[in-house]
Amino acid sequence: MTIPALAPLFRGPLEPFADCLTLAPADGARRAADLLDRVVLRAEIDRLAAAYGDGDRRAVASIWSKSHFSTLMPAALAANLFLDLDLPVALHEVALAADELGRTQRIALPDAGAPLGPGAGEARFDRLIDGHLEPLIAALAAVSGASPKVFWSNAGNVFDYVVRGAGALGAGTAGVEAGLTLMTQRRRRGRLNPLYAPVSYPPGGRLRRVCCLRYLAPNVGYCGTCPVAPEGAAPTDGD
Repeated sequence: MTIPALAPLFRGPLEPFADCLTLAPADGARRAADLLDRVVLRAEIDRLAAAYGDGDRRAVASIWSKSHFSTLMPAALAANLFLDLDLPVALHEVALAADELGRTQRIALPDAGAPLGPGAGEARFDRLIDGHLEPLIAALAAVSGASPKVFWSNAGNVFDYVVRGAGALGAGTAGVEAGLTLMTQRRRRGRLNPLYAPVSYPPGGRLRRVCCLRYLAPNVGYCGTCPVAPEGAAPTDGD
């Protein structure tokens, strides 16, 4: 069930994300923070690996993260950018419902969020970045052996796509500017910014800065924004 305050958002291009966030935990939902247990997270990756010929766990973990970020981030960022609403999306705040392969299908929030102040700036993304992405990406890197940069690239690809898309759709200027500014800064909170320049825009194209490794899984191939695909390689569906 769509959160009532968010319902007006999910029309047109955002309609596919209408049921990603909910206030009602679905049957079988688990605490998202359980994923910080390496045994639990490794089991989720292993479930998904069965669909990819028991393939390279770095690639499978990357594919899992893409599914998770695509469930979480478009709706959470849309609420942030269009409604100036700070949703409780930190990992310890939410519950997850997964499909039979362990992919996140729905995220249950404890409440409908709080208004963002006019001076929130880039801090408007703290709950998402510091509270959810950072701990989960550290755990994914630990259980898969892939570099954290792979998972940050996956998150950054979604972040870039949603922020730029929200600007094109007329989202609030302050939020979009904060998101665009964030992606231009090499440092954040005194450390290297993992969402710095996640995507580049060469003439006529759009490329990730870091490869997602999905081509290492059997029968998957390169995505349409791959920075390392051999010349002439045809991308397969999905990103």
